Order: sequence, then structure tokens, then C-alpha cells
Amino acid sequence: MADDFADALDERGVPRAAVQQITIDRGEITFYVRRESVLDLCRALRDEPDLRFELCSSVSGVDYGEDVPQRLHVATT
Repeated sequence: MADDFADALDERGVPRAAVQQITIDRGEITFYVRRESVLDLCRALRDEPDLRFELCSSVSGVDYGEDVPQRLHVATT
């Protein structure tokens, strides 16, 4: 899935640096992305036939506090 996602970003001209980190834990994949690229990444997930994401059920903000270098995050499900 990560390779298909990277290919979809390449096709859309979204820089690979838009994805900062990929983590797989307990069978779930998490993409850490730059905030300015969230919309482009969501469109790629929706529009790429090999990915076919059909539903984004929620988007939430998370503040991890002042002691964290990147304290503000967006979480989607």
C-alpha cells in the first residue's frame, strides 16, 4: 500500500518529502505528513484506483504540548 501511495504522489507531482514518516504497528499503518500536503495526500488516497479510500470519517486536531517539537497534529480516521 505504501508503494502504491508513493507512486500516486509521484504521478500528482506531490514531493516525497510530504510524507515525513511511516509507522506500522499492530497491523495498522500510520503516515506522518506535512500539514501543507494533507489535502493533496487525501485526494491521492481517494482518486488513485489502486488505493480506493472511500471514506474519511473524522478529522481531529491534537496538541501534544510545548515540550514536543511538532506539537500540533491532525488525526484522521
